[in-house]
Amino acid sequence: MYDLESLLSSGNSLISAATGKVNFVTNWMIVGFVVSIVAAILLFFLFVNKKDAVKGFGGKIKNFLAFKDMYIESLLKMFYIGSTVYIFFQAIATVVLGDVMGFFIELFLGPIICRAAYEFAMVIVKIWRNTEKASK
Repeated sequence: MYDLESLLSSGNSLISAATGKVNFVTNWMIVGFVVSIVAAILLFFLFVNKKDAVKGFGGKIKNFLAFKDMYIESLLKMFYIGSTVYIFFQAIATVVLGDVMGFFIELFLGPIICRAAYEFAMVIVKIWRNTEKASK
């Protein structure tokens, strides 16, 4: 069996190892925060905020960083399809576990609720798109 002294010494080494990891993570997060602020300021003033037109790949990057091209509609459609497929697999897993009623609830209500949530998000995107067109 273990004696009290060996348990205490192993506990102290675990605490010191955990403290070292916490200090490393904290320092790394501070460095990351400072670097991200500097990078954001540099990218904004040197690249995004420029008034001249940029062609080619640099223009695509500039449009991406300046939010000239919006990808949210395509992403929402892709996530909707993935979510619906996941719901079907979840329903199959539910029936394998023996919950037939849960299977039917997931099979029929799951895609309906998922569709409603994504349609709500798409309505917000379409309202934004229409107000952007109307303001031009």
